[in-house]
Amino acid sequence: MSTLDTILEYAFFQDGVKKKIRLQIGDICSSEEEFDILVCSAFKNDYAATARSLIGALWLQRKISVSALAADPAIDLKEYGCWLSNTIDDNFHRIACVELIDYFNYEPVTPENKFLKQAFSTFCFLLEQASIKGIPLHSVALPILGTGDQEIEECFIIPPLIQQCLRVLKTIPELKTITFFERQESKVINIVDYLNKTLFVKHSIAPDIFISYSSKQTDIAKTVFDYITQAGISCWMAPESIPTGSNYQEEIPLALNQVAALLLLLTPDAETSRWVQKEVGTAIGANKKIYPFQLIPFELNKNFQFLLDGEQIYPAWNKDTEIWLKEAVGKLKNIADEKESER
Repeated sequence: MSTLDTILEYAFFQDGVKKKIRLQIGDICSSEEEFDILVCSAFKNDYAATARSLIGALWLQRKISVSALAADPAIDLKEYGCWLSNTIDDNFHRIACVELIDYFNYEPVTPENKFLKQAFSTFCFLLEQASIKGIPLHSVALPILGTGDQEIEECFIIPPLIQQCLRVLKTIPELKTITFFERQESKVINIVDYLNKTLFVKHSIAPDIFISYSSKQTDIAKTVFDYITQAGISCWMAPESIPTGSNYQEEIPLALNQVAALLLLLTPDAETSRWVQKEVGTAIGANKKIYPFQLIPFELNKNFQFLLDGEQIYPAWNKDTEIWLKEAVGKLKNIADEKESER
């Protein structure tokens, strides 16, 4: 075991206390640094020690059984998809686990949508509960959650995950450092790039609203974009808002991290669009407000029933376009004004 190299560090001060987000390269299980909590992810009630997972590495390299720890946790929030172990005899003092809730009960909900919707807010909730209970919480270590067995692209994971990390660093006084680990050198360059764009790139005029739609509804999406923009609300929409030569897969998650809300043009085509699913899941994971306007009357599939659970869906199919667009502007204007007041 050893001390791993830090290849990126972002620091800021909160109430006079220095807070840090770091990225270290190497096997997380080879680190000798002391951490109060090590975070891993798993499917619901499935702690199989697979070769690609942190759970597997903890067992193979340190004989730490996540399954055994899960049986008697210090904080048991499994109904919400998370738990925290009791203290263990290791430089990782406790193990936290973020689970995918009811994974087998929501088919055909994709694993990535479940992860994007639940994991980040659950991660924050667990740390906040640990703080309330007086559990030592100065330093947290974790891999880039969801990129192992869940196989979710880093570009969709990092922006909302970083936003939640910044949130807990700001709201938990004693928490000072969150350290990410990546063992695959082939991934490090891309991860550093995503982290830099998320943490260091500041847009002087960040858009207010992200418009999510199926390419089959491009014409109506352009009408929506023009109408809302003319009302004084800045919008982001692919491909118009993507700089020439830029990568869609990189620019879309970054835009979602910057906006205040997502306007969803809800249709059967949008429901089956993989891009729309990722956009909505990422927006929810980043705690963005969702405004679904349903353009066609239809019954949502289980995937979108899950993603939009708790969101108010606005019927637009029975109204003239200009009428429901006026309603949309009225709702979006408030959140855009709130965003402006925070700048």
